[in-house]
Amino acid sequence: MKHFATIFLGILLLTASVNAEEAGSDSIGLSFGVDYTSTYLWRGSYWYSGDGAVFPTVSYSTGDLSIAYAGEYSEDKITKKDTDVSNPGIGAFHAADFGIDYSYSIDKTATIGVGVWYFHFYNDDTLSFATGTISLALDMMPLTPTITYNHDYYTDSKAKKDYYIQLGIGRSYEIKDAEVGWGITAGYYNADSTEQKGISDVTATLSASATVYGVTFSGSFNWVYVPSKDFYEATIYTGTKDKNRTFAAFGASYSL
Repeated sequence: MKHFATIFLGILLLTASVNAEEAGSDSIGLSFGVDYTSTYLWRGSYWYSGDGAVFPTVSYSTGDLSIAYAGEYSEDKITKKDTDVSNPGIGAFHAADFGIDYSYSIDKTATIGVGVWYFHFYNDDTLSFATGTISLALDMMPLTPTITYNHDYYTDSKAKKDYYIQLGIGRSYEIKDAEVGWGITAGYYNADSTEQKGISDVTATLSASATVYGVTFSGSFNWVYVPSKDFYEATIYTGTKDKNRTFAAFGASYSL
């Protein structure tokens, strides 16, 4: 896996350099960043036993195509408190993520997106999986309604048929050099791998971003309602059985 990561990042850097030379531009399309979330929720469920998480990222974009790497580390891992990698909610779920995304816009009518991501859990490879995604955003309609379908493929079993469907609306506003926005999403999760299914999360988000001296700062506050009993009573990651969950997220990135 270490060799795969090295090759992946090598291709990313080489492609960016070649593209910059061909374009004759100072920009090479590379972006480096780090994101933090106060409580890591994945499809509405607590991750890392409700701990926060840090995500270092590097990506390369050219036109409508992007390739990216992201790390996933629990907050306790960063602060050196996490020493038990056998904890199924913490150490076993630290990951290295690799993805390719492509989007195509039809004038101002709609945007179609496709992507493939591989999530490698290096402390327990049997948990690793890939996700294929296809999305449609109706740009010509108010609030840009969007539907996204995700299908998961697990490396340890071809029989598991996990999928996640998300509907969303939202709007953003430009204010001088900043952007603010809001969004509402609802997701249905058929988690065959854990024998759970139902509406796993309804999320309301307020967000803002601004660029200062080339660095883009972003932040959001998120309220998540978990209506399905299969998910709010699940104790695989934490003993908490609350339906209402909140988290804040912050990030910074720099593009070359």
